[in-house]
Amino acid sequence: MRREVGRIADWAYGVEDTLWKLRLQAAMMKGYRKFAVSRVGFGVGDLWKFIDTSGLRVRKIGAKTYENDGGYYKDSLNPTSWVGVDSSFYHVVLHYEEGRSPDTLFYLGVLNSRTSPHVPADSVRDPRTRQPYRLGDWDTGVVRFYSTYEFDTLVAGGYVDRYAQLGAREITIPFHVRPTKDYACRLHVRELGGGVDTVIGGSQPLAVKFLPGEGKLFRVQVLYDSPPLGELAHSNQRKLVGVPVDAKGQVMVYHLVYHRRVLDTACGCERRKVFYRRSYPVWVGGGMTANIAWEAERVLSDRLVVAPDSLQYSHFGDSTGFWHLSRCADCGYPSLVVRPIGDQQYVYVVFGCRMPDATSNLDVVVIAETVFPATGQQEVLAAVVLDGYRVQPSSDSTLGHWGTPVVNASWEGNYYSWPNRVENHLLVGFKPPGNRYLRVVSWARANQAGVPLHPSLNTYSRLGQRERDCALVWEQDGQIFYTRLRADTGSGQFLDNLSLYNLASPLCISQGVDCADSNRFPVVYRGVEEFDSARVELMRHAQDRIAWEGIWRWSDDTNRRRRIFYRMLNLIDEFPGGDTLQPKQPSSYELYPLSTFVSMVNNLLQPNLAQGRAWPDRSQRERRVEESQ
Repeated sequence: MRREVGRIADWAYGVEDTLWKLRLQAAMMKGYRKFAVSRVGFGVGDLWKFIDTSGLRVRKIGAKTYENDGGYYKDSLNPTSWVGVDSSFYHVVLHYEEGRSPDTLFYLGVLNSRTSPHVPADSVRDPRTRQPYRLGDWDTGVVRFYSTYEFDTLVAGGYVDRYAQLGAREITIPFHVRPTKDYACRLHVRELGGGVDTVIGGSQPLAVKFLPGEGKLFRVQVLYDSPPLGELAHSNQRKLVGVPVDAKGQVMVYHLVYHRRVLDTACGCERRKVFYRRSYPVWVGGGMTANIAWEAERVLSDRLVVAPDSLQYSHFGDSTGFWHLSRCADCGYPSLVVRPIGDQQYVYVVFGCRMPDATSNLDVVVIAETVFPATGQQEVLAAVVLDGYRVQPSSDSTLGHWGTPVVNASWEGNYYSWPNRVENHLLVGFKPPGNRYLRVVSWARANQAGVPLHPSLNTYSRLGQRERDCALVWEQDGQIFYTRLRADTGSGQFLDNLSLYNLASPLCISQGVDCADSNRFPVVYRGVEEFDSARVELMRHAQDRIAWEGIWRWSDDTNRRRRIFYRMLNLIDEFPGGDTLQPKQPSSYELYPLSTFVSMVNNLLQPNLAQGRAWPDRSQRERRVEESQ
């Protein structure tokens, strides 16, 4: 007893200056019921500003399931309703430090209310033989009790794990700080008295192990990040993708690309560069607005390479010395997708560049791609050139028109599209995920009037349904065109001359809509639902949704403000012989009437459509949504 009292006193003595400054603000207790109280009365008070108060996540050490998810039982008072079983036990308290703003510093205390000190007998093992440690043949008990001193001695000798007691728990604290500033933050979490010392995102859960009945007091310093600075044009490109990093989709990591002008002293000029940032893990389980904090940005456009065996080599002839072109390249307008290769997720970023050609008086315009892991240490390799051509320096080859590539992730690989100034075509390409260079390339053009610009692909096809195609939309001569892409990896060509698979004669989405003109910046969304019921019917159907900006032709407003147009397209396909392993063939489609969104005051420009994956979570009796973009 004296030993334990002394240990507690030593801890308090070491942090007593801090303890005297703390002022209790709120407390939340969870036992058989949840109870909260604060300085202003019953309720969580200010606690909601710092954590997701729907509850901490608690589980036994090493367990896969949480005690918060104990299933459901029927309410005895209302047999038609279900009540969730939550067997977690904990206390959490919030303190402010006197004289310090909670916007920069607060304290969070967490107590494990489970107190069982017993140890399973089989978990105590001889460190030399790893056999169960027994005091004799008579020692046949299932569990054992040790005093704290005895237990600490066994832990130090390697006989038992520190958290082997039945009352030990792992408690996940769902931090969700709502800063008063306009940009996100990170949290420096430090346990008073030693232990936890880490930096996490402002909306990132933190899992901490607790002994039975153990409490920990955390000093949490709020670190405000400088927000990402850059341009996100254009809306036909995907700039942000969110990827779940846990089984329930409650923790997300976001991937962001953008470009920004920088003063390059080595080149003696100002030029655009393409940047990438990855977020810290973000807790989104509470359905609240995420506080996204970002890792340091990485430059993607400083190195470009052309492989002699690629289709693009012929554009440049002798590519010796090509490396120097990227040193002062003007690069921008990136687009990205994150997709798996085996068990590893990878980031694919495509962008455009323009640079002077040192071997001639011409400029070189290229479309490039860089690929790197989405997790762990990210080594950014040189970007590979997907397309390139030479133009006159005075020609109208601005990156805003010609350097805007897009990428899609489908079952067999990635689809690409970008406009080409020399050919005045919209190029489309395909390659398997593991390849760095294109092997299937074709072109799309609706007619001879106008130049195709600003293509858009649905960012994700339904990978879980082995979907091999994607949707493509673009603007040309003031109209919006639509077609589908599917590459035949055997022949090395795109499927063509079928219903809605026609690169030269696509469907004009805006034609017949005589009330709209000057249409531009289309974007397409495809439903990515993957329910396990009616699987074949789901695989046969797809829902493409197209939005763009335009002008209402018959408007009485002299300003003729731009507005958003929206149209739905449902696809019905068939599987040859009913075999879902075979590529599906187009059967019919349904094109719905036009919808429009207008502001009475402002122009509405460059629409965007979010894409996600939904599935029924039966354990929670609700439908959850996993954000994919």
